[in-house]
Amino acid sequence: MQGSLLYEEVAFLAHCKEHEIEYHFFFRKLLQRWRHEIREYGQTDPKNRYNDDGIEHFANMAYHKNTRIGCSYHRKGQAATFVCVYEKGPQWDETIYEIGQRCKRNEDCTTYQNSKCDMLCVAPKQEINEPK
Repeated sequence: MQGSLLYEEVAFLAHCKEHEIEYHFFFRKLLQRWRHEIREYGQTDPKNRYNDDGIEHFANMAYHKNTRIGCSYHRKGQAATFVCVYEKGPQWDETIYEIGQRCKRNEDCTTYQNSKCDMLCVAPKQEINEPK
């Protein structure tokens, strides 16, 4: 799977239609819900592999090879669709992330060349060439 799409439709309460809706609030709640899948379903694989559909959203958010994400929403009436697109998603039975100690120095970060250690490894920003 090259790339991954997560979405959620949210119905707003009737009294919200006349007010400006705080979309950051909804995004935050939605991402929390996706992250909490791991608490609800648990990770039973000792090698931390993606092999349970119940943790799909969490697996995409936590996937160690993913360095880009884009999120947006579309509102129609009293409902909205929230979407997050990930550059990469784990394949079935692929490791979600490496289990171990946090990095302590840049040399500990080996997945992407020139990564920096900031308690977690941070991959270097990639240049995106815009179409001409």
